[in-house]
Amino acid sequence: QGRALGNWLTRQKRSYFAIKLPHRYWLLATDVQLQGDIDEPQKEYFRKIAKDHIATGDKVILCTAEPTWVYASLSDDKKYLEAHERLWFFINKILRGEDEGFYGGKHRELHIAAILSGDLHHYSRYEADGTQFITAGGGGAFLHPTHMLKDKVPVTQETEASLKSVFPASKTSGKLAWRNLLFPFYNPGMSLFLGIMCLLITWLLTGATSSPFLNDIAGMGLGRYFTYVFTTMIHSPAAVLFNIILFGGILMFTDTATGMKKWNYSIGFLHVILQMACLYGWLWLLAGWNFQQQEGIGKIMLFSLELVITTGFTAGLFFGIYLLISTLVFKSHPTEAFSSFRNEDYKNFLRIRISKEGLTIYPIGVEKVVKDWKNTGTENMPVFHGSTIKYALIEKPIKLP
Repeated sequence: QGRALGNWLTRQKRSYFAIKLPHRYWLLATDVQLQGDIDEPQKEYFRKIAKDHIATGDKVILCTAEPTWVYASLSDDKKYLEAHERLWFFINKILRGEDEGFYGGKHRELHIAAILSGDLHHYSRYEADGTQFITAGGGGAFLHPTHMLKDKVPVTQETEASLKSVFPASKTSGKLAWRNLLFPFYNPGMSLFLGIMCLLITWLLTGATSSPFLNDIAGMGLGRYFTYVFTTMIHSPAAVLFNIILFGGILMFTDTATGMKKWNYSIGFLHVILQMACLYGWLWLLAGWNFQQQEGIGKIMLFSLELVITTGFTAGLFFGIYLLISTLVFKSHPTEAFSSFRNEDYKNFLRIRISKEGLTIYPIGVEKVVKDWKNTGTENMPVFHGSTIKYALIEKPIKLP
């Protein structure tokens, strides 16, 4: 679309391409993402490439937007299974030509040397029947976990691929997950939102009775307090509605597509109970601290500030604990549990060398990104310098014949 990419402009008109490489290798990039079928122009394009240009004995490096083998192993969601089926439809029907009589038989044994993908922001490599299944989404804005990856994933109905390497290491990934305990500090906006929701519900409750609600609950025993709140709430449809929104919204946030699937609702329901306890527990405590005597505008303002801060921080902490348990125990929320603390480290990329001896893939990892960039040029001609980038091979070079 002619868009800028640094100092370059894109010239490609489609989201897929084929490049003939030296020593009988092909680099093919297909677009099978976004839960959509492969469009007809793309099918015809690759059919022509396979029929007229790819020769018997050629090898293919296939690039795809999503690591469908990983998604299909982590979730039984229909959309992920269909996406994986579309990938193999492309390989078997379009490249190998099962619907075209294998293009005269020449591509019946077409070898896919490697399938490369991103989308998940980590490095992982699976292997099956000489094909490398590599996820190298190291340019993402945050890190994805590796401790949730399966040791074996199905690639076809008959074949499984085995996990060979990950970056960061699974143990490191698990340790990083503990940063969710700092959720309120990483996500002050989310904590503030939860605090304001609690304040809004409190305001609705105070307007549902003609007596001073906060003075009434100050000093009440817990049993009488919850009864009083319930009887007050039934006179305020708005308060009931906002409680339902808060309760239902947090419960529906539960990830039931990965890990223990529907059993994840057990930790999700506990999370909801803790969030509601946070709201009504702090409401009871702060009313007792502030309204043993008559209400006043100063006390109300102080109480409102205290309620937003205490409920917001506690609710954020509960949110972090929920994500921590979800990712370590229930093997769910792979994106939410790691995007929550926005780790920028553990970048990775691939270098590939093709020679007459074969294909060599060099997976390169950057454990710590450079953050002290400074513009030593001008505003119109910027030149950025920073500390030396420290990088290393994630694993030994992967050599394929």
